[in-house]
Amino acid sequence: MELQLQVGIVAIVLGFCATAILCYEIYSKKGKLDHKVQGAIAIFGGLICFVSLFYPWIELTKQGILFEFIGLDVGESYVLLYQTQIVKIVAMFMFLFGNLIILGGFLRLVGYGLGKQLITFSSVAALLVSVVLIFSLGFFPVSEAEISFEVSPWLYIAGSILGVISARLEIGK
Repeated sequence: MELQLQVGIVAIVLGFCATAILCYEIYSKKGKLDHKVQGAIAIFGGLICFVSLFYPWIELTKQGILFEFIGLDVGESYVLLYQTQIVKIVAMFMFLFGNLIILGGFLRLVGYGLGKQLITFSSVAALLVSVVLIFSLGFFPVSEAEISFEVSPWLYIAGSILGVISARLEIGK
């Protein structure tokens, strides 16, 4: 629980930094407002993805023993059931994509065009990987283990959707 608290504090600090930059950019009225809003929303979407990886994703019951896996350790459930480690790599990519959404948001917030492409790529990749991972968890045979999903995987998907949406936001004239 201590790690989750530390991750939450880091996310709050990054959120305040993004809000401060956004307020400064709006107050100084430099450039268009579109990229500032896009960047801020992408940062919050990326923070949702990032933080959700440190909270429980699934509870797995095998032979009467309860196992709880956070997002970064969800690949361990595959090791437990199928003795394969490939999904452990997927969790690291999800971590990378969440961080790239945040980086792209900060780049977009300060006006770099590269930020928009980084947000789009990372958000779409995060969305695809997380949806495939959640669907694949549903294919575990009930005879092997019983799985219940927590709210964190859905938060990861929501954060990646927020990133996808943020790259396409434009303020009407």
